[in-house]
Amino acid sequence: MNNEELVKMMKKQHDGLQADLTTVLNTDVNEGESVIELLLKFKNDLLGHLAVEDKIFYPAYLNELKEKGEDVSNTVAFIEEMGLIKDAVLVFLNKYGTTSDILKDVELFTSELKGIIQTLNIRIETEEEGVYEFYSVM
Repeated sequence: MNNEELVKMMKKQHDGLQADLTTVLNTDVNEGESVIELLLKFKNDLLGHLAVEDKIFYPAYLNELKEKGEDVSNTVAFIEEMGLIKDAVLVFLNKYGTTSDILKDVELFTSELKGIIQTLNIRIETEEEGVYEFYSVM
């Protein structure tokens, strides 16, 4: 798979992650099991995407930068930042692992979900307009 194909696949995964979260946000929380199933789908999709980033994309990207003699410290920090985002998302998903967890405080669940969506949307935009764009033309 060449750089452009890898980036295209990663962007498609981003679209899927955003669609997953939009579906969760638009699903009636009183359909609890549906929300839990959707959150589990999102979690699996996210972990699959991050595995591709961590094992394929970022090692290749860092290698190409190093071969060009470029400083990779900002990129390494950017990668580490995603680890913190992942941890926060997993805390959220564990906190709302059952229907009763969500129904205890629907407003808090919705507020925290919107925060997760906003954080991931910013990260996705930054990746797609930054490292993905650079990598696809390397």
